[in-house]
Amino acid sequence: MQLNESAFQESLAYFVEFDKSGELKRQERDYKERLIKTLGSALTDSALAGPSFLQLFSETVLKCRKEITNLTSRWVFQDFQTYLQTVKEERLRALLSELFNERNELKQRFDTFDAAIDSDYDNVFPERKRMGWLPSVFLTARFPQTCIFYRPTLLYQAEKAWGLNKPDGQSRGERYVAYLEYLKPIQNRLTEALGRQADLIDTHSFLWVVYNRTRGENEKELVHSHESDTMADDVLPTLQLVERTRNIIVYGPPGTGKTYLVNRFAREFIQPQLRALNSSDEAKSRILQGLRWYEAIALTMASDGKKLFKVPELVNSDTLQRYAAVKNGSKISNAVWGQLQIHTSKESATVNYASRQAPFLFDKKADALWFLTPAGREYVKETLADELSQLTDPNASTLQTTDFVDFVTFHQSFAYEEFIEGLKPSVNEEGEVSYEVRPGVFRQACARATTAWERNKENPPKYLLIIDEINRANIAKVFGELITLIEDDKRLGQPNEFRVQLPYSGEFFGVPPNLYILGTMNTADRSIALLDLALRRRFSFIELMPDPGLLDKLSGLDLGAVLTTLNERIALVLDRDHQIGHSYLMNLENAEHLHFAWYNRVLPLLQEYFYNDGERLHAILGDSFLEQRKIRELDGKLNEFVDSESPRYEFKQLSPDELVSVLGAFAA
Repeated sequence: MQLNESAFQESLAYFVEFDKSGELKRQERDYKERLIKTLGSALTDSALAGPSFLQLFSETVLKCRKEITNLTSRWVFQDFQTYLQTVKEERLRALLSELFNERNELKQRFDTFDAAIDSDYDNVFPERKRMGWLPSVFLTARFPQTCIFYRPTLLYQAEKAWGLNKPDGQSRGERYVAYLEYLKPIQNRLTEALGRQADLIDTHSFLWVVYNRTRGENEKELVHSHESDTMADDVLPTLQLVERTRNIIVYGPPGTGKTYLVNRFAREFIQPQLRALNSSDEAKSRILQGLRWYEAIALTMASDGKKLFKVPELVNSDTLQRYAAVKNGSKISNAVWGQLQIHTSKESATVNYASRQAPFLFDKKADALWFLTPAGREYVKETLADELSQLTDPNASTLQTTDFVDFVTFHQSFAYEEFIEGLKPSVNEEGEVSYEVRPGVFRQACARATTAWERNKENPPKYLLIIDEINRANIAKVFGELITLIEDDKRLGQPNEFRVQLPYSGEFFGVPPNLYILGTMNTADRSIALLDLALRRRFSFIELMPDPGLLDKLSGLDLGAVLTTLNERIALVLDRDHQIGHSYLMNLENAEHLHFAWYNRVLPLLQEYFYNDGERLHAILGDSFLEQRKIRELDGKLNEFVDSESPRYEFKQLSPDELVSVLGAFAA
């Protein structure tokens, strides 16, 4: 395919003006450079070899949540967060070290890492999930001069806009290497047009800008209108239900679109409030929430413009008041006094506190005026530069739906400590290990929602916590006292407001009325009847069942009829909770796609349902799909251990065209 030179030149001219206006830096370069710097610091050789690598890496990934989500997707990010909660430190350390081992070819490293993570994911998630192109983010953070983020959508748009063939390859590693080669001539043309050396961030940003521009505002409005029409039927019940309750569980068989529905619901539920809100309030709360007390104090000093502070000035500052609110801290003055003394410079001549701890950031003059030491200013510059920039930049506070939505996936080892609060180890600069109480996912979401509710009790912004696979954890242990607190009438400000004293921090805690909880549950994993009764009483339920009407015809085959027949038989032989969802057969373009979906998604799920029960599986699928395996005569003692009378079955390997024909007869 030939390059459309005139279209490419037009895009170059537009991008040059985009750069001159300052928008390239503000919209594209700033957050990408911030991500590379922050995430890259957790992926150096020394960080990988450190004793607390997994903890540091997990905290850094969470810190980069917004940037990573923007470059991949929210669900890729949330799945990887869940994986980080289960993976062994040495396992992840070894995988990343090999990914960054430049003695081997990049495509080999990429594919090896990809395959290993895919294997790990299969052990973590009940449904097939993959990490997408997240390895490209890690490679970019480690090697920003030679690697850059990958997003296939941009390449499709580039092909459409300029006529450039997309880079190709047999494996994802080969495609990524081809992509880097594909960018080189574009980078050279950008260097000429910009009049300066363009780097890979410029080149990636060029693709993004062209993608966004080519779509155009009219197209975006059309897409939004179309999505609103098609989503009304499935999202509307959930939107109506949240008017009466704040706790909902969406349940049904696998593949019915539970997570998809929740994602769309989150957007429809949150987006209407974004324009009316003061974006800086929520942005500041999110920035501050992940910090420690001494970091919040250092940021307050660095962002104020003054050099000397009395303690009451610090206590009454907007930054520390906001920080205390999201931390549920009531005794701010005590906390500030304590942290200033604990982290006072060792060389201080005015502070006599003995039990000082690193980092040593503060000192005090004889007249009780506190200040940041040179080491403290360096700490802010090196460690808190992103937070300082966002706190002081009025343009860094544009709100998104994800600012009001938190997502967590429950699993068997998920515990109260991850959800509410618990003791977590912390290693200081001198290698000393200490333990501190840290809030979990739910308490952090509550803190932001409570702060917003206390500022505007009449019409507070809504917050949403999504709990995927809510039935996979030990609910009674994970929720603890929360079982009572989440009830609608026991939320803060409600007639039967209820607070409890938390066991680790000792603080009194309640759930705000503007936090909504939306869970998903796969009924094939565990029947809803077995769900903890205390939890069932406090949630309302929406059932999501297979919808054959969403499926198309393919090569004359009615996929909806195939799904209907299959599920009718499964419901008769097993039960209705183990039906096959429509998503397994959606968006199939040809017989080859159908063949892949049938043999790699549908049949493995049926094998799991009917594990070691070939006769019932044969009753559902019949001779067209299964053939009986012949067992030759066995001699000796082996014959005593083999049930030679019960039939054994194995799947027939049909070609794509044969499969279409056989499924047509199956659904007739």
